Amino acid sequence: MARVVLDVMGSDQGVMEMVSGATSLSCEDSPVETILVGNVELIGNALRHFPYNPHYIHTIHAHEWVRMDESAHQALQEKPGASLHVA
Repeated sequence: MARVVLDVMGSDQGVMEMVSGATSLSCEDSPVETILVGNVELIGNALRHFPYNPHYIHTIHAHEWVRMDESAHQALQEKPGASLHVA
């Protein structure tokens, strides 16, 4: 089985879009195990909006993330708990 790790906080489209894609993958005939990394409260709220198979969706909390206006290199040095780093 395939496994994918997604930095949910790093999407230009937002948490809902990333979670929507992950939930769709969990319901496929050949489901994909997906690990969602980011703010688990935001992820949990988004999961409530979509049907999904909970056997294939997992979350890992990251208390920080890299904003679009930040240098990824600098942020990874200064934010060891960033979702990009955790993923």
